[in-house]
Amino acid sequence: MKKNVIIIILLLIMLFSNSSVSAQSTEELEINSIYKNLYSIIYKKIDISNVPNVDPKQIEMALDYIIEIYKKRPDSMEAYFSTFFIQHILKSEIKNKYNQLKDKHLTNLNDPDFETGEKLVFLWLLKSAWVANSMEDAKNNIQLSNDAFINIKENCKNKNYAALAAAALSLDPIKQVEFKKFIINNVPEHKAIPYILGEVAYFEDKPDYVKCIENLQKLNSKFGNVETPNGWKLSLDYYTLIANSYIEMNDLQNAKLYLEMIEKEAPNHWAIKFLKSALQQ
Repeated sequence: MKKNVIIIILLLIMLFSNSSVSAQSTEELEINSIYKNLYSIIYKKIDISNVPNVDPKQIEMALDYIIEIYKKRPDSMEAYFSTFFIQHILKSEIKNKYNQLKDKHLTNLNDPDFETGEKLVFLWLLKSAWVANSMEDAKNNIQLSNDAFINIKENCKNKNYAALAAAALSLDPIKQVEFKKFIINNVPEHKAIPYILGEVAYFEDKPDYVKCIENLQKLNSKFGNVETPNGWKLSLDYYTLIANSYIEMNDLQNAKLYLEMIEKEAPNHWAIKFLKSALQQ
């Protein structure tokens, strides 16, 4: 009798474990699908000069995609990558979205745990130039936004949101390595860590581009087969940074070799048009 009970318990554990794995996989697939919709807007509509050719409805849709990704899976690569899409699409005026969010979030600006997924997007809207009525107002909004990002980074209970706030702050070219290292050291379980390690290897070591390439190749040996949300291997993102290094060294032959490898494996890789432009200059 006891043996039968143990067997039943084991079967129940297996059943619920499988259900949990299945549910997680379903959520991951859903987030990846949302991310790919977002990527299609960014990739198709932003030209080489970074000037967006996107109508306001599509921008609002993209922001809604990012909010959903942030809310559901702030620990994902999709969430980390989405952070760097925002800076591109906010060059167009979309006051409707700002007005939808401002009353809720301005009054809770100092609470790092208040609807943080949505707040992270609102903070980007707040620092956009078109929100301000004057230069002084714009400076104040940028300071409010940066202070709120720092508060989330340092005090949010959900460390994955702290990582996304640090990612936003890392767009400061002077402090980008500092904030990326914060994620590596404080949120080591975040899914984007292998990618962030590549960014740090590139930004920290330059202008010693030989060292950059050596460290990126070591990372590629360890993490190159990791699948990214875009459907290609992480190795191609490392190749992008290696190609950039070769361009900086004026070794265009090797840069072209890496560009060709990227094109072969992922013809819709975001970096291709930028690398081609750099090679033509």
